[in-house]
Amino acid sequence: PDARLIISMAPQEGKSVRVAKDFPIWALLHNPDLRIVVASYAQRLADRNGRTIRNTITAHPDLGLRVARDNGSVSEWTLDGHEGGVYSVGIGGALTGRPSDLLIVDDPIKDRREADSKVFRDNVWDWWTDTASARLAPGAPTVLILTRWHHDDLAGRLLKSDTGWELLN
Repeated sequence: PDARLIISMAPQEGKSVRVAKDFPIWALLHNPDLRIVVASYAQRLADRNGRTIRNTITAHPDLGLRVARDNGSVSEWTLDGHEGGVYSVGIGGALTGRPSDLLIVDDPIKDRREADSKVFRDNVWDWWTDTASARLAPGAPTVLILTRWHHDDLAGRLLKSDTGWELLN
């Protein structure tokens, strides 16, 4: 409960595959009622992660999980007979009415150009403080995956302002 983990690695090292795609499946296998939010710098990337999770579950019925037939879009789907599923959102997107039992933020900033922009960094921080963290259910763990392009990125601000975060670099 309340675990906070930052995973920082160079681009193309497999962090998104393991954490934003495989980890949600593992978590849903352990608790199919988990409401998981997967966020990224763009809705398109968040949707890609949500689609991959959904399609993996659909392609492997041996997992014992089934996507509900009436709720299976790439950006929002639930498991048949359970409260759990995945909601995919881009940074800056709304989470109103969407409590999160597990929040995974995968690459909140696209590249060095955005990371060097204080406006982009402030937008990500505002989304975190005003939207994402406000939707965490009690005890909800959070994982942030990113390449550290700038010392004042979301990871830097979280590490500076909140002592509950662990850093895996």
